[in-house]
Amino acid sequence: MNPIRLILYSPLRTFIFLYLFCIALTACTPGMFTRTADQLDDNIRLFNLKFESQAGHHVLYLVDPDFREAYMSKINSFNERVRFMDSALINLEFLNEDGLPLTKKSLDDEDFKSASAIFSYQMTISPSVTLETHIIKQKWVLKEDRWFVQPDLDSFFKSSRIENN
Repeated sequence: MNPIRLILYSPLRTFIFLYLFCIALTACTPGMFTRTADQLDDNIRLFNLKFESQAGHHVLYLVDPDFREAYMSKINSFNERVRFMDSALINLEFLNEDGLPLTKKSLDDEDFKSASAIFSYQMTISPSVTLETHIIKQKWVLKEDRWFVQPDLDSFFKSSRIENN
């Protein structure tokens, strides 16, 4: 048998190559925090895009199952009264199990299971035509490796507001 062929095609060499390839691939994948934070960011963007364009019923799968029935019963009347003009994410806080914000340092040490997204919405609420700015806090929870929003549509009618002239 040809000795060069034995060296080039040995099972041990193939195993070592595959083993090193798997290690390199694992090193390139993002950490748990990055994946979780990216999923949260994607869900927040998608939910608010649909919600603000009055297509909130299209993202029911992002609503916490415990809140889904209440959300479904209110979303149509909400869409009839509220018109969004602009929005901005003001702050995003990752929360520990007690609901307290995590610091940058503790994010590396702790898994977070909930987050609070604070938005500024410019909107009108009929019958008024006055443009108002409302500050709304959205609660997001991680359940079974998926992020869900726990919407409170009533908070739009009783939240802190700033009238724009």
